[in-house]
Amino acid sequence: MSLIKKDLAEAINEAIAATDANGEPIKVTPEMETYAEAIITTLTTSTFSHLLVEGVTAPGAPLQNGAANGGLFLPPLPPATWLGVLTAGFPTADPASLSIEATCSTTYLSGASLVNFEAGKIVGQCTSAPLAPGPLAAGAGSDGKIDGIDGDSWASVCVPPPGDPALASKIYKAIVKYIKANAEAAYLPQTINGVCPPGGGPLAAGLGVGGTVI
Repeated sequence: MSLIKKDLAEAINEAIAATDANGEPIKVTPEMETYAEAIITTLTTSTFSHLLVEGVTAPGAPLQNGAANGGLFLPPLPPATWLGVLTAGFPTADPASLSIEATCSTTYLSGASLVNFEAGKIVGQCTSAPLAPGPLAAGAGSDGKIDGIDGDSWASVCVPPPGDPALASKIYKAIVKYIKANAEAAYLPQTINGVCPPGGGPLAAGLGVGGTVI
């Protein structure tokens, strides 16, 4: 799966559930697409890391049950990226208000997001021997998920008065649902490292750096 601006904009539109003069649902607006683009661009141009990557090693064998949980966006998601998209898409909007929203949303998502790879989603080749340790080779990860985020929590910290908390909650819930279902986190080969102990056993010093969201 991957994040697609059109699909996220559709989810936002459904959450808003606005109608036209005839009571018919409105179509996706450029503003909705701009907001979707801000979210996706920020997520897909940022990186995450794991300070603990786990797995079971054996001399000369592929890593087994490789997993990594609790990954964080490091450095945190940049408000400037989010703001840049909003500013281009909302040229007549108040820059200060856009900046507040960009900073609040990226701060929330950076702090709440946990990138998780289930067992088997982290792979690599053990180069250890029965009597000697060896580094994990070609360490990589696929099909990771973003967890930890919640629409109500996002709305509670990012909707200043006189905003509509109920509407904001619906929108953020739709965004969170879409991200959790469609964002794929990945580590390219060589971005996960660790030490395979002599004779086999748990992966030591497992570390992932520079993971990306698709």
